[in-house]
Amino acid sequence: MPTPPAYCYWIRNDLRLHDNRTWEALCAHRAAHAPDAPVFAVLSGPSGWDEASPWGWPRFSEARMNFWKSSAAGFARAWTNAQLGELLECWGKAPYEWTGVLELPQGSCLFASRGHGFDESAAEAQTKHWAQKNGLEVHWVENHDVWDPSDWNFRLKDLPPTFTGFRKKLEKGTPLVLPAFTQPLAYAAAPALLPEHHPHTSFPFAGDEASALAHVRRFIWESDGLARYKETRNGLLGVPYSGKISPWLATGALSVRWVWAEVVRFERERGRTDGSEWFLLELLWRSYFLWAARADGPKLFGPQPAHFQPEKSSAFLKWSRGETPDSFVNAGMHELVATGYLSNRLRQNVASFFIHNLGLPWAVGASFMEHHLLDYETASNWGNWAYIAGVGRNPGNRQPFNTVRQADFYDPDGTYRRTWN
Repeated sequence: MPTPPAYCYWIRNDLRLHDNRTWEALCAHRAAHAPDAPVFAVLSGPSGWDEASPWGWPRFSEARMNFWKSSAAGFARAWTNAQLGELLECWGKAPYEWTGVLELPQGSCLFASRGHGFDESAAEAQTKHWAQKNGLEVHWVENHDVWDPSDWNFRLKDLPPTFTGFRKKLEKGTPLVLPAFTQPLAYAAAPALLPEHHPHTSFPFAGDEASALAHVRRFIWESDGLARYKETRNGLLGVPYSGKISPWLATGALSVRWVWAEVVRFERERGRTDGSEWFLLELLWRSYFLWAARADGPKLFGPQPAHFQPEKSSAFLKWSRGETPDSFVNAGMHELVATGYLSNRLRQNVASFFIHNLGLPWAVGASFMEHHLLDYETASNWGNWAYIAGVGRNPGNRQPFNTVRQADFYDPDGTYRRTWN
């Protein structure tokens, strides 16, 4: 007797149950067409899980891997407690590599969130071909941003070359309509901490969805974090500065659409502040980089200096180890390597120093950040590095950061440098 068709959810960077449009789409389709069909979920995590960069280091540091595993463990607990179906794991593998893990019968439906990076898009293309060959139906869902390009009044291929152009097009188009999130969410009392976190890290939290939601609640509603965001976003030490949501956005443990809706609700109930306005603006920057990555494909990564040998470059080694003549840059590199986290202010400084002061190829620096950053997202990381280099989107003649002046302004008493040097 043939095995009946099933529904399968391919999980990459959407490790949450709240505002999960892919899961919601699967449930709606199943209810309409085959309500008794079995449900499977395969947790593969992100692309590049066990790969190395062109320059030798793994794409995932141990800290970055641990954070992803923490997010995955939280998702698995929530999924199991909700009794949503069988959950399998096949880390770093796309559906056409699931042999021995899950064999889907002909007629089965596979649901997955669309990615934005080149590797993700390539895996999706291969998955589509594999599915057609095996008689499977694939449904792709936009699940990583506030926006859906199907709602725009322009095509993705016409995405403006600058952020300002993108923002203006959105303002002239169909207004963003957010759903009313009325379902109760499983908040934790407070964000859980990763057991192995560094004592001086600015991001000590576990990766699970419940911790992400608890942190957002505290940031927006229980402290003045959102209201004062514009004043605090350039901080360097501790948890209270900035929003600290990017690692959870990277794994998908947190829905950016839900966060956006919470900020809008805050403005409606408590009034708009410079902080809330600036916070939404920076979420919009993330959106722009996401869609630019989708539109640009491999161009996002710029020229790849394949013959560059980091281990033979004195300048690179000193930068990566925090041994340059610049104490501000050194402190940032020590924090990055020790914790996997770095403030936006320091990210810009260490990148500018790498590109403009040391004359090193920006793609190598971006890859080194990919290895370390807990909140690494292909689009934001590579898009920002290209921006500082003055290439790609938002092109221009970027002036180098004066890291001495930056240190004097943002670390006037030297506390940050003493902490990390």
